[in-house]
Amino acid sequence: MNLKIFFIAFIAFNLKASFNVKQIDSYLKKENFSGAILISKKDTIIFKKYYGYANHEFEIPNSKETKFLIASNTKSFTAVAIIQLQEKKLLNVQDKLSTYIPDFPNGNIITIHHLLTHTSGIPNYYKYWTDVSNAKNLEEMVKAFKSWPLEFEAGSQYAYSNSNYSLLAYIIEKVSGLKYEEYMTENIFKPLNMHNTGSFNSVEKIIKNKAYGYCNYEGSITIAPAIKNPITLLGNGDLYSTLDDMHAWDQALYTEKLISKKNRELMYMPHVSMEGSLTRAHSYGWFIDTYCNKRIVEYSGALIGYLSKIIRFIDDEISIIIITNVENQGKFCLLCDNILKLLFTPTKENFMNEYTTEEIQNIIDAWQEFLQNNDWHSLTKNCAPIKNANGLVYELPNYLNRVDESIAIVDMHNLTYAEPHYHPDLEIYFVLEGEAVVVLGNKPQTVQTGDIIVIPPYKAHYSIPIKNFVLACVNKPPFKLESYIPLISSAPEVEFDYDYFNHLVHEANKHEIQKPQ
Repeated sequence: MNLKIFFIAFIAFNLKASFNVKQIDSYLKKENFSGAILISKKDTIIFKKYYGYANHEFEIPNSKETKFLIASNTKSFTAVAIIQLQEKKLLNVQDKLSTYIPDFPNGNIITIHHLLTHTSGIPNYYKYWTDVSNAKNLEEMVKAFKSWPLEFEAGSQYAYSNSNYSLLAYIIEKVSGLKYEEYMTENIFKPLNMHNTGSFNSVEKIIKNKAYGYCNYEGSITIAPAIKNPITLLGNGDLYSTLDDMHAWDQALYTEKLISKKNRELMYMPHVSMEGSLTRAHSYGWFIDTYCNKRIVEYSGALIGYLSKIIRFIDDEISIIIITNVENQGKFCLLCDNILKLLFTPTKENFMNEYTTEEIQNIIDAWQEFLQNNDWHSLTKNCAPIKNANGLVYELPNYLNRVDESIAIVDMHNLTYAEPHYHPDLEIYFVLEGEAVVVLGNKPQTVQTGDIIVIPPYKAHYSIPIKNFVLACVNKPPFKLESYIPLISSAPEVEFDYDYFNHLVHEANKHEIQKPQ
């Protein structure tokens, strides 16, 4: 059983009153961030800034004119367009796919709702790339889709598939009589004065002020490979935009400029729960979750050379938009997470007030039962009465001085991937296979598969399999040099970054450690 755990922070929902712009600015500079960020509360922009270069060869800086590819954040636009057409009574989300493509296999079972929620069973076209790599339009894309077997019966499972949103773009064109980009321009971009947003639907298309895409996976920036066939991205990842235009889009979704309040709530409904999370779900073009016990809708975009993220606290009208033209997905995920941590103030007191001793013990018991019967549904059922119990499990080591309970809770033997979790200076991970020495309090102990530890960063993608962690520590700042017990890693795929770890320790305590012989 391969569980992907989504970490939820349980901290006081209190945007820092004395919001320190310099703190976020300093952090992004330290990370050599290249892109743009905007943070707003209601109609007030709290922070907006551009970093790095739109073109590194000519050192053209990113600016308010820079257009970034927003990749899968396109899906939210597509979902709104579908809802608009429903409001105009030109379609209904419960319509069968066969209504629009009569000869589509299983089209009498698959609905627009299934396409919106990734529950259609239609494979992601990446799996059959040679079938679509030379497609010249959506009609040719759809023709290819018809030849592929369903991965599961429509409505029975969830599987993220870009093909779903390509089909939605096709339906938009068929119902409206307009090309996808034309519909978006007339019904979304123009009404919101988003004059710098459009579709990257051709490699020949010149987009003035477009940011070049780059990659950074080996510590140096390289030019990203060209996008081979942008037609395949229509409806699911083809849009480009500026930071200001994305802000206009975000603000409109707090109003009825595009769709009614009733349909906005329909769009945000948690239609499909995500396995491995008690709170996360997929809606229409968004992921739904909670953060600090507050409802959020968010979405990420990833395309070679570009990454984007929008996080919206929809009840409080707080939004965060982050876009980059230097791709490193692992680093970008951690960056977005740490931005949230800089925005909201975690306090032990508020955390402690959230739960009773009995509730904490109930969670421990539920996890122990899970370890015995390996039944995820039993765990979620037992923890369901306790608000946000899934996240509480992972916050205990951060806020409570209860090492034994923390280790007991997370003793999961079937995790196969390490998941990064916030720590002020390092990162918390699971021990996956084997053993590691870790300092608990002031005493070195051996921890085994499943225990939570803190390790230094390493030069690899953040979710690759890891064996025999190099170093572990759960001490609180101030850090003590003797608390760090380095071990030699036997995993060839992990390259331990001693220089970066020395930097972290140096910044914390002005000490350094010696590389083990």
